[in-house]
Amino acid sequence: VAQFMALTQLVRGFRSIGIVLLRREMNFKRESQFNLIFVVVSFIATIGFSLYLKDVWGMVYGFFAGEAAATIVSFYFHPYRPRFEFRMERAASLWNYGVWLFLSGIVSFLALNLDKIFIGRFLNAETLGIYYMAFYLANLPTVEFARLIGGVTQPAYAILQNDQIKLTEAFSGALHYTFLFVAPAAIGMALLSPKYTSLILGEKWGMAALPLSFLALGGLFRSIAGLGAAFFKATGKPKPILVIEFQRALTLLILLYFGYSLAGLNGIAAASAISSFLVFPVTLYYLHKRLGNFNKWISGLGKPVFSTFVMGVSVFILGWISSGDWFGLLFIITAGVVTYGIVSISVDKSILPAIKSLTK
Repeated sequence: VAQFMALTQLVRGFRSIGIVLLRREMNFKRESQFNLIFVVVSFIATIGFSLYLKDVWGMVYGFFAGEAAATIVSFYFHPYRPRFEFRMERAASLWNYGVWLFLSGIVSFLALNLDKIFIGRFLNAETLGIYYMAFYLANLPTVEFARLIGGVTQPAYAILQNDQIKLTEAFSGALHYTFLFVAPAAIGMALLSPKYTSLILGEKWGMAALPLSFLALGGLFRSIAGLGAAFFKATGKPKPILVIEFQRALTLLILLYFGYSLAGLNGIAAASAISSFLVFPVTLYYLHKRLGNFNKWISGLGKPVFSTFVMGVSVFILGWISSGDWFGLLFIITAGVVTYGIVSISVDKSILPAIKSLTK
């Protein structure tokens, strides 16, 4: 399976570079259409192959079909056509920029997977599956949302990188609204998962409850780091990404053994969350070096932090007294959303006009 998936990545490497230009040109509609084709073809092919083969190769062939289809249609979605030509000055420029992304990609992979490698090596496949499910769910409302925002804002940062005032305003806005949506989701999940994971996923997933809480908190800090990574890439300064990811990987490597020794799977999840938290100030340091006036772009977090705190207290109290059934869960989520919305609008009158402008 690993060998065939490597072949899939080779096919992916032949995609038209024009797809990258779609993002640079901020043509997100066209890029979304392209991504939709990959998802639809992969989904249909995976279902078909899986029903026919009835084993893991159905998923492998389905993913390969999606990549092959995306590679073929990529040349339709943008008129750019590459040609073979070598220019030393451009190669040197790309190397000076790309080498940091290459190295940070390797280190980032380790930082993201050291905990899973540890579980796979020293525990068993069932425990790894439980942990991976917790990690996946914890990242859905946090890191994935921040990745979306980072992808949208990255070309804007590139355009504004020589205008310090507008660049600061752009990043401040992205940070503010990411935290506005990500923080309550992460805190809510962290508070509710110990009681409701078994209800939602089934009793066999009960071991994922507490790891999910820790990983949700870690996802909150990873989402901010993800925004920082998009910013550093767009402004031509990718070196801080390597430093940040290296510290996260090293911290996680040190904490894994102690976490496992003290609390097993829960300790491993806690180690992952702590490693993400410890790189948060490092990310802020490098952002401060690039953006300057720290208070100007970080002060906007005060209001969503307060709103999240009020919501968190209400969710904790309601979760503590609730019966633990589906009705109780839906009531707590509704009460949390309403509480957060009311408090947020009360402390920040600019939220409603901003949200209306985003939805136009």
